[in-house]
Amino acid sequence: DDFYTVTGDFAGWLGRLRSGGTHLPAVFEYGTMDSQKTLGSIKSLHITVLENQGAQFGYASPADEERIKGDYREMFYPSSPHWRTKVITDSRAMFEAVLANWPRVGR
Repeated sequence: DDFYTVTGDFAGWLGRLRSGGTHLPAVFEYGTMDSQKTLGSIKSLHITVLENQGAQFGYASPADEERIKGDYREMFYPSSPHWRTKVITDSRAMFEAVLANWPRVGR
């Protein structure tokens, strides 16, 4: 239920380079702005538009540039220590589960 197909991604491209063997492409998404909901989507879009406008046409002020670039960075690399710790914990758990089952899958 929580899975969907990802196309045009790095993991899939890397798998196509292999001439043999088992390849397990995996994409982990941790969410940074709740962009699956309406308000999160609007905020994400707004920040992206502001960043793009600044990159293409310049920022109104150095303060605006700093704020907008900071907001944009937060979309992809949140500064929250709690968020980062949870991502590391969840990733380790997922890798442990994958590696524990690899002998059955990787044949």
